[in-house]
Amino acid sequence: MIVMKWETLDDDSVVDSSKWLPLAEYKQLRSRSGVYVFIDSSSEVWYVGKASAGRMVEEVKSAIDRGKGKGANQVAALYTNGDEAAKTLESKLIDHYQPENNKQK
Repeated sequence: MIVMKWETLDDDSVVDSSKWLPLAEYKQLRSRSGVYVFIDSSSEVWYVGKASAGRMVEEVKSAIDRGKGKGANQVAALYTNGDEAAKTLESKLIDHYQPENNKQK
């Protein structure tokens, strides 16, 4: 298993981002469209997911409930201007990082 470390992202689709939060504090994220990333204390990426407008908090909770936070202890959101931009960004990040918890079991 190879887990890649999070790197600062330079992508025009990201209009804002949150700070890194402990997974348990995910409710502090704003409910906008975008992508959320789970990392561990070494900044290794474990999961990338997307949220449509108004669903960021719910999508992060769902991912945690489904075990996608396994191995991770922090979450951050990368906000976009819409659902299509979030979908494209999610795909790009999954292709780049190939997070363990995004792999089909």
